[in-house]
Amino acid sequence: MKSLISLLVVWAICLGTILLGAEGSVQYSGVSLFAISGVLIVLAQWVAFVPSLIKKTEHYYDLMGSITFITAIWLPIILAPSVSEVAVMTAVFISMWAVRLGSFLLWRVKIRGGDARFTEIMKSPIRFFFVWNLQATWVLVTIAPALYIATRPEAQLSALSWLGIEIAFLGLVIEAVADHQKMKHVRSGANTFMQTGLWARSQHPNYFGEIVVWFGVALMATNAMTGWAYLLWLSPLLVMFLLTRVSGVPLADKRAKAKYGDDPQWQEYVKTTPKLWPRLTPKR
Repeated sequence: MKSLISLLVVWAICLGTILLGAEGSVQYSGVSLFAISGVLIVLAQWVAFVPSLIKKTEHYYDLMGSITFITAIWLPIILAPSVSEVAVMTAVFISMWAVRLGSFLLWRVKIRGGDARFTEIMKSPIRFFFVWNLQATWVLVTIAPALYIATRPEAQLSALSWLGIEIAFLGLVIEAVADHQKMKHVRSGANTFMQTGLWARSQHPNYFGEIVVWFGVALMATNAMTGWAYLLWLSPLLVMFLLTRVSGVPLADKRAKAKYGDDPQWQEYVKTTPKLWPRLTPKR
């Protein structure tokens, strides 16, 4: 019953997001392109769930998420009779972000030999199906402001658009550099926690960068928004909530505490290093 209620909740969020973005969207064969992309996002996860369940593997999970981002943002641009410059710019950026993150997550799964989060989940087909639907919801809600731009040919480049893309690109750089530094640390075979580079300024610089990315994308879409569409600003707020309260920071902190909790250096690091927002000046 609990799994069913959870499914209904995420489906309701998906439906609400599609209805919100479909209003005023450019159409293809009489159907909103925003709605087409939204439905595609959900169906793609359902299709990927089947072989994943059969093979009892989570290896397709993160990869499918990245592929869905790219497909969903380019579909309306390909099908729309006319496309704005800001839509193409947004799609190129989303693709860069998705390829970078997807390749990193695929590497991480291969290095770890799997994702510990799924060990118990895969024992229940219903729970496993739910997490695929959760990914559909994450992709749809996260990309909604970008899809809003892509399905509005009248959207124009503005000072706000340029500011948004600069902020988003800054977030992408921070996230990529943080992940690269962590990757080098892991490859070196070090058995210590990461505390150099950006990780000396924030305990979670990768998640900070991710949050900045989606605030920048939402800012890019703001000029095109009207009426209820301003609710799409809930997108970056949801990303921030998920990363700081649900899956990102809490899970990373739990793993680190289990591994380094008795280490006085780690305890000092946690005590003196900002949780998320990077320290701008070096630690004294």
